[in-house]
Amino acid sequence: MAMISNLTSKIRVLSVDDDPNVTWILTDGLGETQFIVEACNDGRSAINKLDEFHPDVCLLDIKMPGMDGIELLNYIKKKDPTISVIMISGHADTPMVVQAVQGGADDFLVKPFDVEMVEICIQKVLEKKDLRQRVRRLETELARQSLWENFIGESPQFLRVRELIEQVGVTDLNVLIRGESGTGKDIVARLIHQMSDRSRGPFVKVNCAALLPDLLESELFGHERGAFTGAYKSKPGRFELADNGTIFLDEIGEMSAGIQAKLLQVIENKEFFRVGGTQNVRVNVRLICATNIDIEQHIQNKEFRLDLFYRINDISIHMPALRDR
Repeated sequence: MAMISNLTSKIRVLSVDDDPNVTWILTDGLGETQFIVEACNDGRSAINKLDEFHPDVCLLDIKMPGMDGIELLNYIKKKDPTISVIMISGHADTPMVVQAVQGGADDFLVKPFDVEMVEICIQKVLEKKDLRQRVRRLETELARQSLWENFIGESPQFLRVRELIEQVGVTDLNVLIRGESGTGKDIVARLIHQMSDRSRGPFVKVNCAALLPDLLESELFGHERGAFTGAYKSKPGRFELADNGTIFLDEIGEMSAGIQAKLLQVIENKEFFRVGGTQNVRVNVRLICATNIDIEQHIQNKEFRLDLFYRINDISIHMPALRDR
């Protein structure tokens, strides 16, 4: 049977089933010319195998002792959503199928099955994965083009900014965008995000000048129920919402000293406490900031922390004024 024509390397398949006969059939039956197959008989062993084997597809039995297939599915999709997962069950259990699909399963097989059925199923989920990736690339490119259309200018300064955006976009550096109000700092931040590996993740914007310090702290880091008057329920902050993406802090020069200290801690440790919270919240975000003030003067006036300035300013982009474009 012909497999996906555009795959130039072997497909790496991890089979996880507490029945050794099933794993043996799959390991022996899937052709060596097209597949590399590894097998585990329980969920914990599969977790250890993920990092060393890096599978393209996982075949998971739903009912296993200890960690069952649904738990393992949730772990895999959280760790690496690009891994395709096919669930396997001895029964066509509708609630279980629904649970698996909600957990991100790409397809479902019912025992007994033959190897050809498994090959067809693997081909189908990989073709869907390839299509999704192409659509995402197209959407990203269209989003970039739309942003570039609003980014107008022909001066040497402006062309240098375009160059910098393209160079910085592919890195994970923290960026400080400087320039007068109305020069397009927001557009630059969005372009950098769209060009980065985080483009599939969220882009979250916060205007630091629009909120009072206490409200800004809650907005950035979230709060727990009862943390202050009116906090009737827990709420995640913008940093949590930006996890695995980009957070854009506009007008960062207006941030109070107390919030500056907390932001510095987040940048250094990649973790923080919600307002009123006792548990660390870990995040993985890229930080882009913008300001229209003379931030060096603010540092001299003890209004902005020098150590924070160094942390947010891996690289600066200076936006030329509209009159200079």
